[in-house]
Amino acid sequence: MVPITKSARAGSRLRPVNLAPVHFRGGRWFLLAEGIALVALSGSALIAGRAGAPGGPDGVRALVLSLTPRHSWVLLGFGLAAALATLHRGATIAVTVLGVVGFLLLFAIGAAAAARPGVAAWGLDMRDAALHLGLVVYNLVLLFWLATTALQGRVWVRGNRTEDSGRAPQRKRHPR
Repeated sequence: MVPITKSARAGSRLRPVNLAPVHFRGGRWFLLAEGIALVALSGSALIAGRAGAPGGPDGVRALVLSLTPRHSWVLLGFGLAAALATLHRGATIAVTVLGVVGFLLLFAIGAAAAARPGVAAWGLDMRDAALHLGLVVYNLVLLFWLATTALQGRVWVRGNRTEDSGRAPQRKRHPR
């Protein structure tokens, strides 16, 4: 079997077709929603910390979480990256993979820090570890959703034969 090369496709009537562009666009909306939620959560914690909200070494209380400034900046950075990554297909998958790996790492660090008595370096506790585990699962599901179109690749279908000859396509007549 001869592989299809660029020169072989030039004279061929095959054309590439993406079978699920709407499927991928839908996944981008979920990544954008995650980015906006993380920016809102970490931004509110940073603003509350600047305003002098009581928090101590554990950080500022945002919802049920206690976010330190370092932790808030990490969440803010990922939220901005997730929101901007929706503009490009490759960046969408890359940021989703980065989210899975990064939040899995933060989950492991937070769970280990929560098991020891005292305050950890970043002030992570089990609630933060639960947040990171939730983000790992969310990004992993989103990655499976987004990667289906990337893994399937293009489907090659025959183009319209009349495009090459310059004739108008004839309609098939159905018997009545």
